[in-house]
Amino acid sequence: MPAQEKQAAYIKISESLAEAWAETRPPEELLPAIGEEFARRADERSPGSGRDLEPVEEKILDAGELEDISDQRQVLAERLKLLPGETLSRMQVNAAKSRAVTAAGEADRIERRVEASFGQFDKSEIETNGMLEQSQKTRLIGQLEVAKKEHLEDLKAADWLLSPEASVPELQRQKMADRAFAFLDDVEIDRDALARRIVETKGVLPEAYATGLRRATRSSNPEHIRRAYENLARVLELAPQSTILQGRGGDLVDGFEKWTLLTKRYGLSPEEASVTLARGNEPVAGQNLEEAFDRQFPHLEAKDLVGQALRELLPPADTRFSEEPGGLTQLPQSDENHSRDESE
Repeated sequence: MPAQEKQAAYIKISESLAEAWAETRPPEELLPAIGEEFARRADERSPGSGRDLEPVEEKILDAGELEDISDQRQVLAERLKLLPGETLSRMQVNAAKSRAVTAAGEADRIERRVEASFGQFDKSEIETNGMLEQSQKTRLIGQLEVAKKEHLEDLKAADWLLSPEASVPELQRQKMADRAFAFLDDVEIDRDALARRIVETKGVLPEAYATGLRRATRSSNPEHIRRAYENLARVLELAPQSTILQGRGGDLVDGFEKWTLLTKRYGLSPEEASVTLARGNEPVAGQNLEEAFDRQFPHLEAKDLVGQALRELLPPADTRFSEEPGGLTQLPQSDENHSRDESE
């Protein structure tokens, strides 16, 4: 092989080996080294190719010489001198992308640890983390401080719930109940029992629990509907409806009225009533059901369904819904209405 071809092949192999070695270095080390190499070439007004700066033979270090260099940054700098500007630019872009991905992953990992530790996380681990950008460190430290404050507020709310003598201003009761419920609600606790405890001791229904009940009552699954109304009934045994459901929208009150009418006045079992209301959540059948209730009870508005008025309004009856193709179309008459029709 002619000497010129050998020289070209040698240069190519040297570049490939230098690039392969350099890419083993972590992005946080490689990026500044590439920047320094570009700056060196600019200062020497080089055309941009490492091979144009010095003879190749003077740049190649053998294994023994590399071992004598204890500072890996110096080894990296020597390797980068062998690479063309185009190769350096490509490596710079790839290293920047890799570092961004690594930093994002590291930030996510720390965020999860901060959350899992309720803010009990050593701030110095963030400050000294070499994989994070300064902006990420600032953001994570801010989140850590917020997590610490939130945890103290959670403990305060839990203590308020567990201490019978503890009290807060009336306007803060809902906020404290919501925070205590969110803090204590996990897979190891019965959330229905927890909600009843809050209602019984503090007279407040957690908003998250009320939202869950409301969502379940709109379901097309009868079992979800049955459990929701049975749990709501247990809650309303502990405190007046006007207090518990105030400001939560009329749909939960209206739905519970229908449930109570079906199970108390018309004698439907909870299973039968839940099937009826599940069908009523469908568009066509739901409209028919609403019309049937409106005809039967034109003046029914937000009765207190746990008091004496309920027992007077809903005497026991052994009757059932009438059904026709297309959905529920009429309610059975009560004994009183039935007697009136017979006398006429």
